Amino acid sequence: NNYTAVNATVLAVGSRAIVATDATLPSDPASLLAITNALNTFMTTFDDLIYTVATTYFGEPTDIDQNGRITLLFSNAVTALGVPTFTSAVDLVDRTTCPASDQGEIVYVAVPAAPSAAELAALLQSAAPNLAHDLTHIVQLSRRISLDGIPMAAWIAEGQAELGTEIVG
Repeated sequence: NNYTAVNATVLAVGSRAIVATDATLPSDPASLLAITNALNTFMTTFDDLIYTVATTYFGEPTDIDQNGRITLLFSNAVTALGVPTFTSAVDLVDRTTCPASDQGEIVYVAVPAAPSAAELAALLQSAAPNLAHDLTHIVQLSRRISLDGIPMAAWIAEGQAELGTEIVG
């Protein structure tokens, strides 16, 4: 029942991902151009590499929120947790079952509260390994939960998620 609510702005929508953030981004023209370029490159990487590899090897995730995409929430609230990324099985169930559910396929990503354009670009450029890991977890969890199954044992779930990271490279 414990969760942190954040207000996020959608920055980009690709064929397989939605990128949103609660961070305060710079608004000067040069920074906006740099952020746009970094997001375009990132969305291509996510769609063509991360998502394609994960689903080729591990299957398609469910689409509980019926948007056809994985939401990538870049939030300072994640930074406070001390992890670069995470996903949660809680988000894959209905709110009547768990009030903390975001009812969708979401990867939470740490970002500074007010990153510079260069910091955000560097974060997007280096995110692939962690996103591959957590996307593999979404596939594992969503497929099992949707069939009223039980999650994998932690050791095999982590091993498979690490394999996803290695395959993405």
